[in-house]
Amino acid sequence: MEYQAVMSSITREEFVREQTRDSDCRNLAETKPANIDFDESGLLVRIAPLDSTRQIVVPESLRPRILRLEHYSKLAGHPGGTRLHLRCGSGTTGPTWR
Repeated sequence: MEYQAVMSSITREEFVREQTRDSDCRNLAETKPANIDFDESGLLVRIAPLDSTRQIVVPESLRPRILRLEHYSKLAGHPGGTRLHLRCGSGTTGPTWR
């Protein structure tokens, strides 16, 4: 699964719970655009248009934590803004993330 690294620090249940509470995630789940789906455990994901990678739709409440996990990991170093964005973007997405 593409989003394995993020899932090792935040449980699947926590993601699903926070997605259910988040208004943007609820809106995506209700309107279900063509690129939005649920994985086998009920996790809201986006299908990337270029390579069909499944990206977790990150609720607002978990965004600071994910950025900390990706940015401040002892193994990560500081890759710079663009590389950090690419690394986070490979397995996660949010309605306002670019």
